[in-house]
Amino acid sequence: MKIPRPQIEQDQNSTNVVRQSILNNDSLERQNLEMKRRFEGLQVRRVHLERELQAVKHCLLSLDQQIKHHKAFQKLLIRN
Repeated sequence: MKIPRPQIEQDQNSTNVVRQSILNNDSLERQNLEMKRRFEGLQVRRVHLERELQAVKHCLLSLDQQIKHHKAFQKLLIRN
């Protein structure tokens, strides 16, 4: 028994729709995975930069204290 031509075309169209849907799902999944990977990479970088910024802040505070102590010491030397 021969399948009528319109039926074959409908079956092919249905198959093409399923293939396209699978391709779209794979594409969306890859996009999601890439976005997650980039997000996690940026999170790691942010944590690293925050730690580095805290270290710089600590050094600046320490240097500021040293400058104040040095100025106070110089004033004492000048008075004596």
